[in-house]
Amino acid sequence: REQVTSQKQFNSTNMIQASSWCFNKNINLEEALGWAQKAISGFQGQKSFPSMRNLAVGYEKLNQLQQADSVMNEALTLANPNQYTGYARALITAKRFDKALEVMQASQKKNGDVFPVNNGLMYAYSSKLDFKDALKHAKKAFAQAPNEAAKKQIESFITKLKDGKDINQQ
Repeated sequence: REQVTSQKQFNSTNMIQASSWCFNKNINLEEALGWAQKAISGFQGQKSFPSMRNLAVGYEKLNQLQQADSVMNEALTLANPNQYTGYARALITAKRFDKALEVMQASQKKNGDVFPVNNGLMYAYSSKLDFKDALKHAKKAFAQAPNEAAKKQIESFITKLKDGKDINQQ
């Protein structure tokens, strides 16, 4: 609180860090939401994917999914392919499988046929138990993998998908 009520409050990074800390600890959620809003629209606020994602997390924590989705729709206009995939994975964790697939399909339209997109589509289709399409994107992601560790992981996912198993389940 001291950091966001002192002169340091004018630093949007401090607002994001303070609100994120509260969201992660599930404490002072209403107050933290205000800090997240100030990080975007307050003095020297910044609209960026990380600041808007943080605000959306606050809305999610307060079970205000419509506001969270609205913020994220705007945030995705600023997102890179990896940020799309990270957000889709968070949606899968929240069991919002249709929304995760919608996000990844939008990423595909915006970013094309690149590794993070195919990787994300693999997870999204698998979450919906559409193993055929998940496998198709897994094979593309395998071919585009940036390193051997990624190839190894995707190879194990391909095996799971061929066995009709959701890769999102441990």
